[in-house]
Amino acid sequence: MAQVVLAASALMQYHAIAPSAGDLLLDDRLLKWCKANAIPLVVSTRSTDPQIAECSTPLAQVSVGDRTVAVMNLVTEGGVDLRALTDMATKARGRGDHVILVSHLTRPQTETILSNPQLRECLAVVLIAPFDEATTNGEVSSLAGIPAAPLPPAAHAIAQLSLGGPNGVGIQNHRVTEDADPDPDVAKLVASYLRQLGETAGQSVPGVPWTMKSVEYQFAPAQACGECHPAQYDAWRRGPHAGSVAALKLENRAMTDCMVCHSEYLRRTRWLPAASEDGGGVECSACHGDGVVHALTRDPARIDRTPLDALCQVCHTPDHSPHFEPVAGREAIRH
Repeated sequence: MAQVVLAASALMQYHAIAPSAGDLLLDDRLLKWCKANAIPLVVSTRSTDPQIAECSTPLAQVSVGDRTVAVMNLVTEGGVDLRALTDMATKARGRGDHVILVSHLTRPQTETILSNPQLRECLAVVLIAPFDEATTNGEVSSLAGIPAAPLPPAAHAIAQLSLGGPNGVGIQNHRVTEDADPDPDVAKLVASYLRQLGETAGQSVPGVPWTMKSVEYQFAPAQACGECHPAQYDAWRRGPHAGSVAALKLENRAMTDCMVCHSEYLRRTRWLPAASEDGGGVECSACHGDGVVHALTRDPARIDRTPLDALCQVCHTPDHSPHFEPVAGREAIRH
């Protein structure tokens, strides 16, 4: 699926890309593609990955007519160097650039960073992605006194920025509705990907030990576990974990950042899950280990029976699951 995303990006002729942490899960293909196409990959937060550090830039300058827009991008809260960020913004503003800050952090995290008055003075606009549609309704507002545009998930809207207006930059969100005509070239790319996925995924045979059937499988899928554990598999199918991808789709939030926790398939393979009867979701291996050796050998010692609290809390964070309690949570999905 990474190849589909990158090929579609080439059709869109981007001037710069401000990725999220989820986008960087496309492994090194995104990095290599940006480098090969001379498209700036903007990552303004420190990364421990040497490839990201080598292929990305902390600030990108994009020419629009006779003006220049400087783009900075906050990917992870832990990697924000406020002093370096402020210095970059100050220098860009001194050149006469319109400085735009893209933030993939939460709104409170972004507000904390914007508490620095020197940084605020340099910014023309803040783009927040993703946004909570229930609370913001996708409307342009302000954040710490700076015009802010909450960006909907990719493919649901396009934010149009125009130079001009009282702050130097105007913002307008254009929603993409379901009745919009699909781009024929992108549609061909997606159709080809789904066809190849169907040909390579393979089907497990009940009663026969599961074997690796496709290079994209880096874990034992839930269907394989269900061959020996039918009662547990049925309980999982009826529980919330099995429907986690479907839940995102219902909320129009089926994007990579959310799929990292909601889809074991994406987390393990770096591929977006195709629509299927099982629906994917938080599968057995998310809590019990990849299960590959266990599925091949049936050795009970090669599986983690009870996940640690810390494992649950990787996805059930205070921001996303404020009332989550590990023991009660495991009891609710007991199988």
